[in-house]
Amino acid sequence: MSAPASPVRAALALWLSLGACAAAAFWISEGVAPWDGDLRNAWHHYEYLAEGFAHGHTYLSVAPDPRLLALKDPYDPWANEPYRYWDASLYRGRYYLYFGPTPALLMAAGKILTGRMIPQRLAVAAFAAAGLAGLALLLWGVRRRHFPDLSPAALAGILLVAFNASWLPVALRRSAVWELPIVAAVACLWWAIYFLWRFHDSGGRARWAVSAGIAVALLMGSRVTCLFSAAALTLLFLVPVAGPGEMPVRRWGMASLTAGLAVAAGCALLLYNHERFGRWLDFGDTYQMRGFDERSIAHFSPGYVSFNAHAYVLSLPQFSPYFPFLHPFWTDDRPPGHLGFEEIYGVLFMMPVHLAGLAALSWAWRNRSAAANRPVSIVIAAAGCASALSALILLSFAGACSRYIVEMAGGSTVAASIGLMAVFGSAEGPLLGRRVRPFAAAAALRLEME
Repeated sequence: MSAPASPVRAALALWLSLGACAAAAFWISEGVAPWDGDLRNAWHHYEYLAEGFAHGHTYLSVAPDPRLLALKDPYDPWANEPYRYWDASLYRGRYYLYFGPTPALLMAAGKILTGRMIPQRLAVAAFAAAGLAGLALLLWGVRRRHFPDLSPAALAGILLVAFNASWLPVALRRSAVWELPIVAAVACLWWAIYFLWRFHDSGGRARWAVSAGIAVALLMGSRVTCLFSAAALTLLFLVPVAGPGEMPVRRWGMASLTAGLAVAAGCALLLYNHERFGRWLDFGDTYQMRGFDERSIAHFSPGYVSFNAHAYVLSLPQFSPYFPFLHPFWTDDRPPGHLGFEEIYGVLFMMPVHLAGLAALSWAWRNRSAAANRPVSIVIAAAGCASALSALILLSFAGACSRYIVEMAGGSTVAASIGLMAVFGSAEGPLLGRRVRPFAAAAALRLEME
C-alpha cells in the first residue's frame, strides 16, 4: 500500500478547489447584473424584504402601485399586469414573500452591521460559496479519517465535481428571487450534515449539537419543503455514538439541544406566517402576482408525480445539429393542471456521477461492523433522506423547474462525493474494485465538460 498523501498538499489542493468554485459562483451570478435596473421583476425581492426586517416589519419595503389596489380584483392577472410586482404576494395592501425568510434575515443583519445591503444576486453566490465550504470541511474530515490514500488531486477534483453535480452553476445563471432560498437551503443542509458528522465523530459534543440545531433552523427558514429533511436530520442525532470502550451510547441531552432549536425554529415560522397572513399555515402562495390566477391552482397533487419523476430523472435532451447540440427536454403531453416546466435535463443522462452514491452505500455496508465508521454511515443516511424527502414533495408540485434539481440533488451530492472518495481512496475500492474507477472517472469528466 502506498504511503498516505501529504496532509498539507491535500489541504492546499482542497482549498484551491474551493476558491475556484466560489469564484465561479460569483462570476456566474454577476451575469444578471445588467437587469439590476428592472425593479418590477425578480432581481430585488429579498433586498426589499431585508429592508423590511431591518425596519421591524415583515412586508417588503416597496409599496404596491395605488392603481393596483384600486382594481376591483387586484388578483386578476389580466387587470393587474401593468401594475403588479412580479411573484410578490399581495395581502391587505402590502407586498410579502411566500419564500423562506432565512436569506433576508442574514441580509438584514449584514445591512445593520455594515450599513450596506448585499445585492440579491451576490447573496445567492455567497450562500453557494458558504455551502461549498461546509461540504469541503466534511470531505476533508472524512478523507482524514477513512481515506488517507486519496490523492490531493482527487480530493480537489471531487469538490469540483460536487459543485457541478449539485446543479448550482445552472441555478446561478439566474440568481433571482426563486434561486436564493433554494441555494440557501442547500448551503444550510451541507453545514447541518457536516455538524451531524462532527457530533457523531466527536462522541456527542454539545457544540456540534447546537451548531447543527442552528443550521437546521436556518434550513427550515430557507425552504419549507425541507421540513421533513430537517426532521430526519434531527432524528439522526439520536443514533448512538461511540462511547467509552467503543460501546454505543445515546446522548439524549445533547441531541435534545438540536431538537429544541429545530422545534423553536418551526414555531417561529408559524408565528411568522400568522403575523403576515393571519393563519399559521398560510405561506402566501395564493396571493402571488403572476401571469395567472393562483387562487384556482392545485399546487400539489399525487397526479403530477409520475410526469415530474420522468422529467427530472429519466428524460432525454432534445438532440440538435446546433450548439450546444443538447437542448432541454420538452413535451406538450402533461397531466391536467400541470403548469409546465423549464430547462429540464434528466439527471441520469446529464449527471450519472450521482450513481457514485451506490459506492458510498457499498462502502458503508462492507464496513458496518466498525464503530469508527458509524459517523460516515450516518452522514450517507442523512444525505439520502434529504434528497428522497425533498423529492417526495417537489415531484408532486404542479410544475417542474430546473432550479428544483439543486434542492433534490443536495443530499445525493454528498453521498456521491463520499462514493467517489471510496472508489479512488481505498486500495480495493467498493463494488467491483478497481474496475469501477474508469467508469466513475468518465462520469465525473463528462459532468465537468458539460
